[in-house]
Amino acid sequence: QSLIEFVDAAIAAKQPNAAVNLSFDLTQINPDGGQTTRHKLTAAERSALQYAQENNILIVAAAGNEGNLISALGQASTEYNNIITVGAAENNYRAAYSSYGGGLDILAPTDTHQTAETATNATKQGTSIAAAKVTNTISQMWAANPSLDYQQIKNILLNTASDIDIPGWDERTGYGILNQELAIATATETIPAIPVIAATKQLIKPLINADENTTNTAAKPSSRAALTNATTNQPKTTSTSTGDYNQGTSSSTTEQPQNTTSNTSKYNNTTSTNAQTNRSYSHTNSNWNKSRRNTNSNSNSLYETKTDTNTNTKDYTDKNLSLYSIERTNKSQENISRLKYEGIGNSQSSYKQKWSSNRNYTSPSQTQKSASDSYLNSQTQSDGKHDGSYAESNSKTQEESGSKSTTNNQYTSSNGSSGDNTTTQKKGKTNRTSSNKGNNSNSTYSGENSEVTQSDSHSKTNSNFSKTNNSRDNRSITNNTWDNTTTNGKTVGSSTRDTYSEGNNNYNTSYDDGKSKNTSNTDTYTQNQSQETNSSNGTNSWRNNRDSSYSVTSGNNTDTYKNGPETRNHNRDHYSINKSNSSSSNSAGKPSSKNESERYSENQEQWDSEYKADTYTTKSNSDELTITASKSNSNTEGNNTNSSNSSDTSTTRNSQTVTTYKDGRKEENGSSTYEKWLRDSSYDNKGVVSDIYKYSRWTSSYTKSYFKGGYRWTETISGSDSESTTKRAVYTSNGSSWSWTRSGTVWDDGRNDWSESWSKSSWKDGKYAPSESESKKGGFDPKKTTPQVNDVPKFGEPPRLNKAPKNKPIDLQKPPKPSKDIWIPPRRITPPQELENFPDNWVAGSGGGNPPNQDKIQKFLREFRRVMALGKQAVIDFLKGFIYHSLINGVGILKDVADLLYPPGAKSHAEIEAYY
Repeated sequence: QSLIEFVDAAIAAKQPNAAVNLSFDLTQINPDGGQTTRHKLTAAERSALQYAQENNILIVAAAGNEGNLISALGQASTEYNNIITVGAAENNYRAAYSSYGGGLDILAPTDTHQTAETATNATKQGTSIAAAKVTNTISQMWAANPSLDYQQIKNILLNTASDIDIPGWDERTGYGILNQELAIATATETIPAIPVIAATKQLIKPLINADENTTNTAAKPSSRAALTNATTNQPKTTSTSTGDYNQGTSSSTTEQPQNTTSNTSKYNNTTSTNAQTNRSYSHTNSNWNKSRRNTNSNSNSLYETKTDTNTNTKDYTDKNLSLYSIERTNKSQENISRLKYEGIGNSQSSYKQKWSSNRNYTSPSQTQKSASDSYLNSQTQSDGKHDGSYAESNSKTQEESGSKSTTNNQYTSSNGSSGDNTTTQKKGKTNRTSSNKGNNSNSTYSGENSEVTQSDSHSKTNSNFSKTNNSRDNRSITNNTWDNTTTNGKTVGSSTRDTYSEGNNNYNTSYDDGKSKNTSNTDTYTQNQSQETNSSNGTNSWRNNRDSSYSVTSGNNTDTYKNGPETRNHNRDHYSINKSNSSSSNSAGKPSSKNESERYSENQEQWDSEYKADTYTTKSNSDELTITASKSNSNTEGNNTNSSNSSDTSTTRNSQTVTTYKDGRKEENGSSTYEKWLRDSSYDNKGVVSDIYKYSRWTSSYTKSYFKGGYRWTETISGSDSESTTKRAVYTSNGSSWSWTRSGTVWDDGRNDWSESWSKSSWKDGKYAPSESESKKGGFDPKKTTPQVNDVPKFGEPPRLNKAPKNKPIDLQKPPKPSKDIWIPPRRITPPQELENFPDNWVAGSGGGNPPNQDKIQKFLREFRRVMALGKQAVIDFLKGFIYHSLINGVGILKDVADLLYPPGAKSHAEIEAYY
C-alpha cells in the first residue's frame, strides 16, 4: 500500500523521474514458528510492482542479509525492468552476509563495521546502506540530466559498475561494484534516446526485455518549438519587412501545426490501419544597415507514420505493427559586412530517426514472433569567420545509433517440435571534427560500435522407432574502435577490432525396434576470440592480429541387439580438446607471426556378446582405448622461420572369448595389445633440423582347451620397437623384435608335457645383428620307472628362460598426456553457459535421494580419469573441490561443514562453483 501511495504522489506532482528505496526483506513464519526468507510474491505485491512499472517509478531493493538466495522482492528484478536489486560489497567483493541470486544487479560498498560480537546487529544494516548509496547516486544522475528515462538510468548505472569475479553479469556479484563518479559523468553526457539495446558487456541477463518497445503505439520525439496556431490544421505563413536598402528588418515564419490523418480498411479477414502525423516550423529574422547584415533562422520538422495490420482466419492469425519517425532541427546565425568580404557565422542542426516493428503469427503448427527497434541521432555544429585575406572555419558532428531485433519461431507437427530464438543488438557512436585556419587544416574521425548476437534452437522428433533431441546455444560479440587525425594532409590513426564467440551444441538420438537399441549423445563447446589492431603515422603503418580458439567435444554411443539366442552390446565414449593461438604483426615491412595448436583426444570402445545354442554357450568381450596428444608451433621473424610438430598416440586392446559345452568341454582364448607411436619434428629455413619417429608394440595372447581327461594351454608374448632419426640430413635407424611362447598339456592321471622358447632379432641402420634364441621343455609320467621331476609351469607363470620378457616395458605403460594449459580455455568475455549441477540430495539430505542419471555419472568419471593422469595432488584437489561443491549445494549444517573446508569469502568459492 505504501508503494501505491508513493506512485500516486509522484503522479499528482507530475514528476517524470522518481525513485523509491525498499530496504527490507520478505519473510514468512513457518509451521514450526521459525522465520525464513520468502521466495514468492503475493498478488497484492505483484499488483503494486506492476503499478510502479506502468508509471515509470524506479525501485531500489536491498538484496537481504541472509547470505543465501535473495527473497522474492530482490528476485523481482528479473520480471520487472524498473527494479534494481542491490547487494553489499566488502574488500572489493560481495560481503559474505549479502544474499545473491538471479535477481542481483549491483553491489555497493557499506561502511558498517562488523565484528564477531556485533555480527548479528551490524550486518543487518549492510544491504540497506548499499541500497541507500545506489538511490543517492540515481538522484544525482537525474539532477545532472533530467531528460533520461528510468531505463537509461538503470543501464548506465549497471554498465559503469566495476566488474569483478566472472566477466559480465553473474548471480553472486551482479554487474559489479557501484562506480558513482563514472555513473554520474556518463549520465551527464548521454543523449536521451529510446533504450533499444542493452550493454555489450552482458548477455546472460539482458537489461531490456526483447519485447519491451513493441507495445508503444507512437514515437516519442524530443521537445519542439511551441506553435502559435495549434487550433487549426492549415499551414500558416507570415512575413514582415521594414526599411529600405540602407537600413531595415525582415522576418518570415512558416508553420504547419501537428496534423494527423488515419484511415482503416477491411478486406476479407484483414484489417489495416494507417496513420500519419506531420508538423513543421521555420523562422528567419534579418536586420541590416549600411555596414553590416545579421540573419538568424531556425526550423524543425516532424514526420511520423504508423501501420497496423491484423489478419484473423480459422487457420491462422497475423498481427503486424510498424512505427516510423523523423525529426529535424536547424539553427543558423550570420553577421557579415556589406562593405568588404568579412564576417562570422555559425549553425546547428540535429536529425533524429526512430523505427520499430513487430509481428505475431500464430497457427496450429507454427508461432512466429519478431520485433525490432532502431534509432539514429545526429548533431552538427559549425562556425566560421573571414576577412578579405584570412578565413577560419570549424565543424563538429556527433552521431549515435542503435538497434535491437529479436525473432522467435516455434514449430509443431505430429512427430515432433522445433524452435529457434535470435537476438541481435547494435550500438555505435561517431565523432567528426574539422578546422581550417589559413593554409593549415586539421580533421579527426573517431568512433566505436558494437554488435551482440545471441541465438538458440532446439528440435525434437519421434518417428516410428527413432527419436532425436538437439539443441544449440551461440553467442558473439564484436567491438570496433577507431581514431584518425589528419593534419595538413598527414594522417595518424589507429583502429581495433575485437571479436568473441562461444557456442554449446548438444545432439541426442535413439532407436528401439524391440531387437536393436542404440543411443547417441554428443556435447560440443566452442570458443573463438580475435583482436586486430592497426595504426599509422603518415606512410608508416603497423598491424597486429591475435586469434585463439578452444573447443571441447564429448559423447557416448551405445548399441544393443537381442534376438533369440544372440545378444550384442557396443559402447563408445569419445572426448577431444582442440586449442589454438596465433598472432601476427607487420611493422615498417618487418613481418612476424606465431602459431600454436594443440589437440588431445580419447576414444574408448567396449563390446560384449553372448550366443546360447542347444549344446554350447559362447561369451565374448573386448575393449579398445586410443589416446592421442599432438602439438604444432611455428614462428616467423622477418625471413627466418622455425616450426615444430609432435604427436603421441597409444592404443590398448583387450579381448576374451569363452565357449562352454554341455558335455563339460570348455574353450577359452584372449589377447592384449599395447601400441605407442611418437613423432617429434622441427624445421627451419634450411629444412629439417630433426625428425624422430618411435614405434613400440607389446602383445600377449593365450588359449585354453578343456577336454575329457585333461586340458591344453598356450601362452605367447611378443614385442617390437623401432626408432628412426634424421638430423640435418643424417639418417639413422634401429629396432628389435622378440617373441616368447610356452605351451603344455595336462592329463587328469598326472601326466604332463610342456615346452618354452624365446627368440630375438635386432638391426641398426639396415644391418641385422646375429639372432638370439633359447628353448626349454619338460614332462612328467608317474607310470615310468625312471626318476622324474614334476615341474610343469602353471598358466600365467613368469618365463623361466634367462632373457625372456618378464613384464610389459615401462615406457609402454604411460599413455600420452596433454599439456596442463590445454585444459584452460581462453579468457571469457562473457560467462559460459552454466554447467549442470549434481542433484542437491545425491550426497546430502534425508534418505540420500535418488542417484544422478547415467549421463552425469559418465561425465564425472571421464573428468576423474583425466585428473588421475595429472598426479596425486591433482586428485586430492579434485575430490576436495567436489566435496565442497556437494556440501555447499546441500542444506542445513552441511553449509557450515563446507565453510570449514573453504573459509567464507575465499576466492576459491567462485572457481569451484564455476568448475562444477
